[in-house]
Amino acid sequence: MDEIIIRPGSKELPEVQRLYEEAFPEEEQIPFERLINDRKACILRAYYQDTKLCALSYVFEYEAMVYLGYLAVLKELRGKQIGSQLLEHLKEQYRNYQIAVDIEYADDTTDPNGIKKRRREILPAPRVPSFRALLPALQYRL
Repeated sequence: MDEIIIRPGSKELPEVQRLYEEAFPEEEQIPFERLINDRKACILRAYYQDTKLCALSYVFEYEAMVYLGYLAVLKELRGKQIGSQLLEHLKEQYRNYQIAVDIEYADDTTDPNGIKKRRREILPAPRVPSFRALLPALQYRL
């Protein structure tokens, strides 16, 4: 898979923005313009197979930590292990960093297909199992 860093004026911008807006509910989005700013620490990447957009990721690097803010796979490609492959790629790319990521809380009623549970298993991290942060319309567990 080919990886492209997206910046203002990138020719890939419209299709990457469309994927971002389709993949995340509006209440989970930050303005797209903030994702493509020129700050070195914030990186929006698009992933292509041949010439077809497959996925995107957005990370914020700070010292020895990286925060994975967004990871999205094109709807018709979901369930084909592309997201898992990208997480493995990011883990290798940032092997010398502490990786932080928000993953929605999952139980049988909120995750009938087990997707959220699999996300938690791919990026194992120390957690405080009894702590749960509640945000409007979202639940997260650390």
